[in-house]
Amino acid sequence: MKRILVFLLAIVCVLGLVGCSSDSRTQPSTSNETNNPSKSTQNETDYFTPDYDTTNNLHCDEFLKKLKSDGCIRGGEKDYNYNTDNITRIVNITPKSISDETSDIEVFCVNDVHCFLMVNHTIYRYDTFGGYHHQLCLWDYDSNGTKDLVSYNTSGSGLSYMSVDIFDLTSLGGIQVITRMILNEPVFSFECKNGVIYIDGAELTYSDGSFHCNSFNKDVQ
Repeated sequence: MKRILVFLLAIVCVLGLVGCSSDSRTQPSTSNETNNPSKSTQNETDYFTPDYDTTNNLHCDEFLKKLKSDGCIRGGEKDYNYNTDNITRIVNITPKSISDETSDIEVFCVNDVHCFLMVNHTIYRYDTFGGYHHQLCLWDYDSNGTKDLVSYNTSGSGLSYMSVDIFDLTSLGGIQVITRMILNEPVFSFECKNGVIYIDGAELTYSDGSFHCNSFNKDVQ
């Protein structure tokens, strides 16, 4: 009798274990790898999500016509050497947050490689290292009453860099705030909120001719 009871108990235990195993296989996974598809599909430049419409063709025909006829300003000088015959794709990457505030500034990406800035119908070459701009916003960094264009982007071929750059809409020139080689240093976060720029959660400020940010424990040069 005891042997029969032991045998029955053993069968019950085995059936219970099989049931638990079956339940665990049918439960949806809650791991970060399963629920974070970007972790497995992210390529080397997808460190943050672009904040513009990648299919926007607004004013692209006007931009191309003007680029062909007037060229662009690069390094403070007029440049007519950009080969417009090789252009196969133009996207207006001006974020809605900027276009809602002003119609004087538009940013265009050509062939998914080169960027141009059109300010009051004048075109400026707007590349760092031939980079691709991922986030754009307006910020009056020097408090002169004119909001300037800030970009947070990755760039470079082979060795990738990420940087924060400003196009000063008063002097109409570029300023590099900070740059990092991604292989050597950690990726940093960027946020523009209520007219304030934050890098790694710390406010970026400008005074006495230089930028400052506590997240780097030193002045940003």
